[in-house]
Amino acid sequence: IGVNIQKELNRQNKTVAWFAEQMGLQRPNCYRIIRSESINTDRLILVSKILQHDFFKDYSKYLNL
Repeated sequence: IGVNIQKELNRQNKTVAWFAEQMGLQRPNCYRIIRSESINTDRLILVSKILQHDFFKDYSKYLNL
């Protein structure tokens, strides 16, 4: 998930400093998010709102329902 968040930041030409400010976190904590393989749903909701990108939709296509 972190890689996809970084890709979206890059696509929008947003910096990690900007992202940290929007998240209400210090930059090192945002770098941890970007390096992580997983994220809790509450945090992903916030990230999705800030970046105006539905990360849940990106992953739901992998569900075989």
